[in-house]
Amino acid sequence: MTDADRLRALLERTAPDRPELDSSARAAAVARRGRTARRRDRGLVAVAAVAVIAVAIGVPLALTDRHREATPAPPVAGDVEPCPAAPVDITTLGRPVAGLDDVVAVRSCPVQDQFGDQLPAEPLTGEHAQAFAEDVAALPAYEMPSTCLAAGVAHLPWALQLQTATGELLTVGSPTRTCSFVRVDDTDRDVDRVLAAFEGNLHRQTAFEPLDLDCPTGRRLAEGADTWNSSFDPAQATGGVLCYRTDPFGPQEYAEEDGGLDTDALAVIRDDLVGHLGAPTGEGGCVDTGPQRLLVLTDDHGDRAAWLDDDCSGELTGPGGSWQPSEAAEAAIEEALGGPAR
Repeated sequence: MTDADRLRALLERTAPDRPELDSSARAAAVARRGRTARRRDRGLVAVAAVAVIAVAIGVPLALTDRHREATPAPPVAGDVEPCPAAPVDITTLGRPVAGLDDVVAVRSCPVQDQFGDQLPAEPLTGEHAQAFAEDVAALPAYEMPSTCLAAGVAHLPWALQLQTATGELLTVGSPTRTCSFVRVDDTDRDVDRVLAAFEGNLHRQTAFEPLDLDCPTGRRLAEGADTWNSSFDPAQATGGVLCYRTDPFGPQEYAEEDGGLDTDALAVIRDDLVGHLGAPTGEGGCVDTGPQRLLVLTDDHGDRAAWLDDDCSGELTGPGGSWQPSEAAEAAIEEALGGPAR
């Protein structure tokens, strides 16, 4: 069964059971279930292969080395199509892009009037291209942030070329990367979040990804955080870690800079997060040196997502929106980070 067939079957099973879901929420549920099914299938194949090898060579395998470099994903069948010979004219990209169920490769292409930072040229392939499609399908309908009404939007054109399993090439793009949208599968999607999904999945495809829950090592917790992973279902989280960076010009709030979540703390934070995700309030107001908090969650299949608080609003923003922790959740966060600084 192909991935497209599996997604259609999942949709058929999901629709009768969840009639209360709107089209966007239903697509997100199907995307999550499709990703889970593929990871489960890959896991079963991997376990079987390990068992056969272990019996054949008669040597115990060192399965405790959780930081072994991941094997790169195999390339898609056939070559990834190159970008057009001439830069893409985004003014001609008027038609919406249909569903992305059968996308097998995604790459950034040069556009007319391009200047400034460009997107990575390396293409997404295989399961990483499919994960990108799932993340885009799980994005909520675009709503213009209030900050866009008073801000000037820089002209930063971009284009992504999508390649399907049948060899069809689709191109999506726009003149800007913020405060704008592109229409995918009959829904307007936030450009900034579409591009974040592209770059985030590309980072997973090319970089070493430890299985352990680790905090980012840089001073900015936003760097390398999986805040783009919209197809992650926080209700299915089975592990988590909290990360903290103090304001160098302000008081230290917590005793530790990182801490894992035990079963009770995870349940409190997960349930509070799921029940209170919403639109950002836009009430933040600190400068770049302000205190930072990051919540990273993982599920049984090794998928991860993160929610970041670095604008002094107290909200943590990531997949699905922003979350203002309740008093109980704040107490769990404080306990995980070693309590208040003294």
